[in-house]
Amino acid sequence: ENPAVEMPLPRIERSEFRILTADEAQRFVSLCRKDAQCLVLLVALTTGLRPSEYLALRAKDFDPRRSTLTVVRTLERAKGQWKFAETKRPRSRRTIAVPPEVADLLRARIASLEQQPDRLLFESSTRGPIHERNLVQRVFKPLIARVGLADMRLYDLRHTFATLSLCEGVPARLVSEQLGHASVAFTLEVYGHVLEESRSVGTERLSELLFR
Repeated sequence: ENPAVEMPLPRIERSEFRILTADEAQRFVSLCRKDAQCLVLLVALTTGLRPSEYLALRAKDFDPRRSTLTVVRTLERAKGQWKFAETKRPRSRRTIAVPPEVADLLRARIASLEQQPDRLLFESSTRGPIHERNLVQRVFKPLIARVGLADMRLYDLRHTFATLSLCEGVPARLVSEQLGHASVAFTLEVYGHVLEESRSVGTERLSELLFR
């Protein structure tokens, strides 16, 4: 017999996240495009990558011909030292498309890196990795204040990408692949409320197609 059979399982508590509305996201993007230091935030919002992923990108991870970024590693800091590690799951190792406007900015960025393919795409003033804490305090927080947004976490840009994509009708499978989730089921578990909210919209579109 298993003595744990009747034991109640603990509930999984998910932290609340803040999502930018379409209007807020547009204002955010508009300011990012005017400040070269904010390109990293523009990539975060338009790709849905994790901070540990986009801070580990190198110049050679961007394909200027196809306008794609390839995620092959992550950036970690342990015991005061930087460490680049392989992605935790096979699905996290992926190639994602970048919007044309962001791709143009990345081409300009790479042109300024003196044709060094192994150089970090986003780097500190000393050409080393950017500490996520510094990115938040020195770039992200001042930017959201300029946009006039309520306080939010850097990781919420990833949630915003997923939510806006699903609201615009991007298939959940494609969103899941872009995010590097373990499965589509996990994506639906986290963002299922978005599909619930858009269900009536889909019904209205089908009704208009069939009956009008």
